[in-house]
Amino acid sequence: MGESITIMSDDRLEDIESPFKVIAGPGAGKTHWLVEHIKNVFHNSTKLSNISKISCITYTTVGAEEVQHRLKNNLDKVDVSTIHSFLYSNIVKPYVHLLKGESGRRLVNIDEMDGHSENVATKGKIYKWQTEVSNGYIRDQKKIKKCLENIDWVLDNGSFILKPRKEYLRRVGTYYIKLEDLLTYKQIFWDEGTIHHEDVLYFSYRILNEFPLILDHLSAKYPYMFIDEFQDTNPIQSEIIKWLGNAGTIIGVIGDPAQSIYSFQGASRSDFVNFCLPNLKEYQIENNRRSGQAIVGILNHLRQGDSLAQRSTHNQSNNPIYYFECADEITKTLLDFHNLRQELGLENDYCILTRNNGSVKKLRNIEVTNVWTSLNEADSDRERLLKSLFTAYMLVEDGRNELAVKEVIRSLRTDKNNILKSPFRGTQFINPLSKRSLAVDMLEFLMNEIKQSVDFTLLSILSNTL
Repeated sequence: MGESITIMSDDRLEDIESPFKVIAGPGAGKTHWLVEHIKNVFHNSTKLSNISKISCITYTTVGAEEVQHRLKNNLDKVDVSTIHSFLYSNIVKPYVHLLKGESGRRLVNIDEMDGHSENVATKGKIYKWQTEVSNGYIRDQKKIKKCLENIDWVLDNGSFILKPRKEYLRRVGTYYIKLEDLLTYKQIFWDEGTIHHEDVLYFSYRILNEFPLILDHLSAKYPYMFIDEFQDTNPIQSEIIKWLGNAGTIIGVIGDPAQSIYSFQGASRSDFVNFCLPNLKEYQIENNRRSGQAIVGILNHLRQGDSLAQRSTHNQSNNPIYYFECADEITKTLLDFHNLRQELGLENDYCILTRNNGSVKKLRNIEVTNVWTSLNEADSDRERLLKSLFTAYMLVEDGRNELAVKEVIRSLRTDKNNILKSPFRGTQFINPLSKRSLAVDMLEFLMNEIKQSVDFTLLSILSNTL
């Protein structure tokens, strides 16, 4: 890899057949550049065929929807998805049946598998797990639940370790939860056909590692793969992407190492900085199209020692920046803020951003009980459905109707005979084509009910605890 090449967000790469890394700071127009690069490849590539596509990976569902919206008429040759969605659809769902346990039986009950979900340790699952591993002497159910819901797969020199992201959670009173017992907890879910979000990465890695011929198939299907917000990618994802690159897929990664915020999920800025493939070219977008020079100056000061120094394109924007160094007392900070607004004659609406939900609750002076936790403890299946419906409601309110329908469809889980699973009662058959119709009906009913009889305080509490 040679010297980094500086480009503008409106520049197009002449070389579309080499892997690349684009480093771009906030406001640089990363998404704009990515979308235009995809269009450039679509119109000029000789590798795309009638059955192959460009894969575009984003970190969030909202990010995927934004890219889809900007691509518009080019979507027939581009698959836009999150990394988990891509891996599940292309690797886990079609090939997880190949993975066997020590006894020779399949690791996952594929007849019951229907998507991937959040890891929720219900009382029933905890009881079954403690019975199987014989650790009933550990009594604190809340701490056990917190530990089990915090576990994740860590890749260490080619081998996996299943452990809590926060090591101290293993300690419950005077006892420690054994690492070797955590796999049994996972197996309880797998036997029922339930896999968690973190399992998607684990299974994908194992499948490709043990059956590398699948990489050739994926590379032929996706000759190009571009990953946005790559600084949030963890080591497991990085290895899989490198494998695809070595199999022939042209890999492009875009991001900003200074904006890596998912270290609690194993993401590290070093994975982006050190990411390399044969003949990889590195580019930098130095312009900031969003902020004035004063803000860009602060950003450059905060990232001193970084290879990227931004330049503002808003030369006429010289509004002053006010910086408060405040203690833990939010009330005093808020009072200072309003006093300054009054001095400056600012009377319009304003926005306050905080680092966590706790600060939001203090600012709003609302005591919020985590409704979802209570629902989960009472009925985890019903909690999952209600949370999905409420998420869909917020998506509709934000004008993202199609994404709302997909959210409801994901909550309509079925068994191998297409019978709706709990919390739906009885033996209600539904084929895949009918799922969308049911999802739309449920969403329309929900929106009408909320409009007719709504408690906005409750809606606020629910949205703050999602």
